[in-house]
Amino acid sequence: MKKMIGILGVMAGAMLAGQALAQDFGRLPASYQQSTESYVKSRMAGADVASVECTGHPYRVYLDVRGREDVPAWAVKVNVEARAYQRTSREKLTVFFVNGRPVAIGDDRGVSYRKA
Repeated sequence: MKKMIGILGVMAGAMLAGQALAQDFGRLPASYQQSTESYVKSRMAGADVASVECTGHPYRVYLDVRGREDVPAWAVKVNVEARAYQRTSREKLTVFFVNGRPVAIGDDRGVSYRKA
């Protein structure tokens, strides 16, 4: 019986540790696709028309940004097609969310990340 209680205690500890780790990454808004599109478009200068499409599912990363290291974050891959000045450009970007808000794009200066 003591052995069973010990095993259950270890299992419960592992589950709580997993929940604590999950909470460190904060929430990703249910409307992350809309938030991603708005954020990317707000960062574009001189784009007449832009198409932003999220690809795949959000995934957890550790983000180094604005002098902070190993910030738990969510990453969202996007394809962007923009027309400006009679030219069309296509790019693949990564948008990062911290505490439910988009905070950076992978191409930003000083931004790096690794998968969690």
